[in-house]
Amino acid sequence: LGALTSHQQEALRIAFARGFFDVPRRADASQVARAMGVSRQAFLDTLHRAERRLVGQAIQAAGSDEGQK
Repeated sequence: LGALTSHQQEALRIAFARGFFDVPRRADASQVARAMGVSRQAFLDTLHRAERRLVGQAIQAAGSDEGQK
C-alpha cells in the first residue's frame, strides 16, 4: 500500500473492514463514504484511483507492459 496516498489507504482499509469487498457486500459505497466523512462519489473516485494504481503495479510486477503509456 506504500505507493498509495494516505487517503487512498484509509479508503481501502475502511472499505475492507466494513465488508465492501465481501460477496455479498456487507456495506455499500454510501455507507463507507459516511464512515469516511466524504461523499459517495468522492469515496468511489478515491477507490478507483487506488485500485488502478494497485492493478498497474501488479501488472508491472508480473513483467507485462500492456496498458502502459
